[in-house]
Amino acid sequence: MPGSLDFNQFTRRPAGMSAFATGDVGEDAIRLSRAAVTANLLVAVHRVCPTRQDFHVLSSGFSIPGPGGEDLWPAVAVVQGQIELGRSRPVTPIVIVDVCEGDPSDREWHQRRDACTALPSLQAYFAASCTEKLVEIHRRFSGSWTSLRFEGHGLVGLPSLGCSGDLKAIYAGLF
Repeated sequence: MPGSLDFNQFTRRPAGMSAFATGDVGEDAIRLSRAAVTANLLVAVHRVCPTRQDFHVLSSGFSIPGPGGEDLWPAVAVVQGQIELGRSRPVTPIVIVDVCEGDPSDREWHQRRDACTALPSLQAYFAASCTEKLVEIHRRFSGSWTSLRFEGHGLVGLPSLGCSGDLKAIYAGLF
C-alpha cells in the first residue's frame, strides 16, 4: 500500500522477529511505527478529501490553537475553509488524528482528547496507537460525543469525511 513502511526490514532480531513481536520496542522503533501509522492514515484521509474543495489535509509541523490558548500538535488534521499556511494557524479543524504509543485509554491520551474535543468545529477525534493495533474514534453526534474502540481488525468509519479505513491498512507492515 502506498505510504506504508515494512517495519520488519528495519529492525530484525536474531530469531528473525521484529521488535514488536519480541516486545522489545525501543525509541527508534516507536518513531518508525508512528511515522508508518501516520503515513497510512494520511493516505487514507487524503484519498477522500480531494473531492471536497473546502477541506485541507495537513500533516505534522503545524499547530492548532486549543480552547485554553495552548497549542495542539496533531499528526494529521482535516481543516474546513480557507487557510494561508505560513500566515495563519488553522482554526477550524473538523477531524484530528493523534498517533502515539500506548493505549488511547491512558491518562495522557485523555488530556489530548479532551483538549481537542473542546474545539467547537471538531466533528471527530481519531486516536491510533503506534505500538499495537488499537484505535479509538470519538465523534460528535447531536452535540454530544460517542466513542468506539477497535482492536486487531475491522473497519473504522469517519462519516464526517465520508470514508472508512481498515485496521489492516492502517497498520500495514507493522504487526
